[in-house]
Order: sequence, then structure tokens, then C-alpha cells
Amino acid sequence: MTGINFLFDCLPTDVVAQIEAVTPGEQQAIAAALCRLALTRTGLDDPLAVAGLRLLEAGTCGLRGGSFTSDLRKLSDRLHLEYFDAKDRQDAGLVDEATVRKLRGRARLADAICFGLEDEDPSVAAHDSIYDSTDYLTDDEIRACICQELARLRKLETGK
Repeated sequence: MTGINFLFDCLPTDVVAQIEAVTPGEQQAIAAALCRLALTRTGLDDPLAVAGLRLLEAGTCGLRGGSFTSDLRKLSDRLHLEYFDAKDRQDAGLVDEATVRKLRGRARLADAICFGLEDEDPSVAAHDSIYDSTDYLTDDEIRACICQELARLRKLETGK
């Protein structure tokens, strides 16, 4: 995916405008903050995902083709299989919707971390990461997270 336009498919217009108005570095920080929130909300506690999140928080991108992102892809694939299996079991009446939704959120979060690390362009990496990280979050959670992250960045910038 390239550009910011695809974010209009999953986020309210005002949120996309906030993301569009900041620098690529700030977009990366927003993506990392949303991933952190999604990690907490979905309960994904895989060490690889946590390590990937730390790299995102450090502003890392452009890791495509390395063993770390390859391992993250494998984690994503495994989580997607868990989600699809749970979806099938839900269709058979064996699993509730909340469980299926959480498993989907975990799979999409693994994608978000991987996408955020892979692309060379920080804006593209951030946009791709934001797209997937917000899957399990509500619009209000997304807005609050972005506002908090931008306030944190402004405080760092001004020293106040």
C-alpha cells in the first residue's frame, strides 16, 4: 500500500487528517503508540512482537528481507491460522465472537509491526502499520492514543 488514501477505508476523516498533518517521524511514533495500545488490548505477549514493537518505538524501518522480519512474518502467518481456525469454530457455534475478534486483532497487530519495520519510507511504513494496528481498536481509542502521543512528542520537543 502506498499513500495515505487507504486509511480513509478504516479510519474517520478527522483521524486521517491528524496523521496527514504531521511529519513522517511523528507518523512512525503514532504507529508505534497504536501498536502498543493494540498489544495491550489484544493481550498478544509474544516476545517477537514485543521486540518488534520496541524497534518501531525506536523509529526503525527498512528491515525488509532480514531474519527478524522473516520471523515476524511466520508469527503473523501462525496468528492468522489461529484466527481462521477460530472463525471456522465460531461458524460451528463453538467459539464466541469476542474470541474471534481478539485473534483477528492479534494477527493484524503482527502484520502492523512487520509492515512498520519493513518499508524503507517512514511514511509508508507508518501508514501500513496504522492501517493494521487499528483493527481491534475503537475510533475513540485511536483518537485518544494519537492525541496522547502527539502531546508526548510536543512535550519532548519543547522540553515542557
